Amino acid sequence: MFNLDMRTVLVGVVLSQVVCATVMYGLWRANRSRLDGLGYWLANALAQWFTAMVFALRGLIPESVSIMVGGLLLVGGMALLLTGLTCFLGTDRPRFALAVLAVFVAVHAGLTFLAPSLLWRTINLSAAIAIFSSACARLLWTRSPSDIRTNGRWLAGVFWAMALLSIVRIPWDLVSPPGPEFLASGVFDVLAVMLYAVSIIAMTFGLVLLVTQRLFAVGNRDLAARQHAEQGLKTSEGRFRELFENINSGIAIYEAVDGGADFIFKDLNRAGEKIDGQQRAELVGRRLLEMRPGVKEFGLYDVLQRVYRTGIAERHPVSLYKDAQLTRWCDNFVCRLPSGEIAAVFDDMTAEKQGAQTMREQIEELRRWHEVTVGREERIIKLKREVNELAARAGERTRYDDVPGGNGKMTAT
Repeated sequence: MFNLDMRTVLVGVVLSQVVCATVMYGLWRANRSRLDGLGYWLANALAQWFTAMVFALRGLIPESVSIMVGGLLLVGGMALLLTGLTCFLGTDRPRFALAVLAVFVAVHAGLTFLAPSLLWRTINLSAAIAIFSSACARLLWTRSPSDIRTNGRWLAGVFWAMALLSIVRIPWDLVSPPGPEFLASGVFDVLAVMLYAVSIIAMTFGLVLLVTQRLFAVGNRDLAARQHAEQGLKTSEGRFRELFENINSGIAIYEAVDGGADFIFKDLNRAGEKIDGQQRAELVGRRLLEMRPGVKEFGLYDVLQRVYRTGIAERHPVSLYKDAQLTRWCDNFVCRLPSGEIAAVFDDMTAEKQGAQTMREQIEELRRWHEVTVGREERIIKLKREVNELAARAGERTRYDDVPGGNGKMTAT
């Protein structure tokens, strides 16, 4: 029959723990910025590896160092694993973990230095492992959210198995106490160590599945959110395009080039085409100074440059734009878009200006007519009176009876 001694098993455990620690390192490095708790899991994997190392080196290093360091790393690693699970699941950290660890260390130290006993050290170690394994199992079984519940409960089963193994080992050791030398332990203790190693491998695999399922769920949520955002963006773009094309004011979109020394037409709405008398296709991609050579004299060029530099919107008051092809009065409002492009909203005020000029001319004509007609009736009455007086002096009949002294009679001089 082929028998395995404890040291041979521990060497195999060391190698398996190297693999588990390597897997946990890759898991932590790839996802540490997205998921909480992975650093604690990596610390536990390293602690389990060092535990196997110091146990395997029993006889080559001081026994007290192997016992205390190995036990502290093993149980401390379980405490770190439990803390990592609470972080990963977003629950409160366990308050009892430090207390259990402190009690374990105190008891273990007493059973190492004050009353050395491999039996009670083994029982102390089994009890601590059972407490932390059952806490991990209960946490995963009751607090795993729906998106990871399947793998969470599978991993809880692994921890329940570790807890059960530790609990069963206590009465077995009481019935069949181990010998004084750890490396000379019996078949059951060797099998127990092997089962612990297999449990840790299964636990590592379960943690990987847990992270994978969480990432898959997060990816699905992110995809749904991105699709929702894209749909919202399409809806917003559609609304903006409808507003852009159907608003009564002209809207021109510019992109600054050469550090703001010139601007390129990026878009122009239908109202802008009507105001400018040019189609969008004639302007898009062309430079502003090329297509609107009078823009500097118009004053809009300086406004565009200031808004481009400062991001502060400005209104350019009604002014006359004039070049060889275009003459119009315009009112402009200029702002910088989140994209960095410049938008100019403008209205053609030419008709209003022409109407105001016509009104001024009419008012001036009325003023002149008023000046001419003021006192006209008085002057006519005075003139008629003078004609009547002259007629009376000449001994003639008065001609105007509708003024004082005009009774149509002849008056002697």
